[in-house]
Amino acid sequence: MSRETKLTDDQVKSLCQPSSESTCSFLTMTADGWACAKGSDMELSIRARRSSMRAQGDNCSGPPEFVPITGIDDDWLRNLKFH
Repeated sequence: MSRETKLTDDQVKSLCQPSSESTCSFLTMTADGWACAKGSDMELSIRARRSSMRAQGDNCSGPPEFVPITGIDDDWLRNLKFH
């Protein structure tokens, strides 16, 4: 059974953006505090009901790296290589 990954307050503020238009759909609250549901048993359930959720953000890659998803920019397009 895969559990949610505990988040620091800094991660929540910078990546999950609670109380904003970009609040992450995968941000959860556990008995131990904030957590990320990406990669957990809850992820598929959340993905299945995202369209009905108020929190619509999908702001990072999830655990363990939590790389921000910033969209496609010109540098990314310039460096894109097809194999």
